[in-house]
Amino acid sequence: MILENGLHPVNWALSSRGLALNNAPMLSYLEHFLTARARMWSEDDPAGYSPFVLAENRLSFHLLAPKLQECAQRSLLKNPERYSDWRGLLSLRTNVAQLFQRTFMQGAEVDPSSICVSAGCGAVLDALFFCLAAQGDSVLLPAPYYPAFDNDMKAKAQLVPTPVPMPSITSLHVPALEAARQKAESQGRPASVLLLTNPGNPQGTVYTEQELLDTLAWAFVHGIHVISDEVYALSVYHPL
Repeated sequence: MILENGLHPVNWALSSRGLALNNAPMLSYLEHFLTARARMWSEDDPAGYSPFVLAENRLSFHLLAPKLQECAQRSLLKNPERYSDWRGLLSLRTNVAQLFQRTFMQGAEVDPSSICVSAGCGAVLDALFFCLAAQGDSVLLPAPYYPAFDNDMKAKAQLVPTPVPMPSITSLHVPALEAARQKAESQGRPASVLLLTNPGNPQGTVYTEQELLDTLAWAFVHGIHVISDEVYALSVYHPL
């Protein structure tokens, strides 16, 4: 094809990185998930699927909707045409700090200036991985773990997810972490980050205070950054 001015059009295409991302599945279980979504359980189809891998609070949204609408009406920004604080609005960060202190961080003082807000856990992890580790470094993950973490660390930061099996899936075992660190080091891909999920996903367990203290001490000695994904921190249910 030749344009009217005699120039040939450029063959626009994604970069090699873009093509690699486009061809890689975001989730290892994506095919099975889409199969389940195509045939959801219903009273008319009791043999349908009930996918428990989708973290959507549909059952409680009727309780959240009025509060969200109320907040939206009260949250009109002053000077909306201007840039705001890149860490998030101070009023938002202050309320987040108060929420933490009122719930799962009782007894701790949370400084709003130490809080940064971003659009979703995936975006936060992507930024942290890019800043805390070099290309080809290992990220240690106690196994089993949420499989979408692989995409979060590989897509842009190009890190190597390194599962670490534990003696028990309900515990955090420092000797297992140390063995994995040494193995990664010997293979030329040093461990720069330890990614924890607490409460765990998918097992739902909560690490003990002593396990966390021992793990943080070990990471400090070896200069390993610890990222703690606590997105389910308020989803802990005590037995009756």
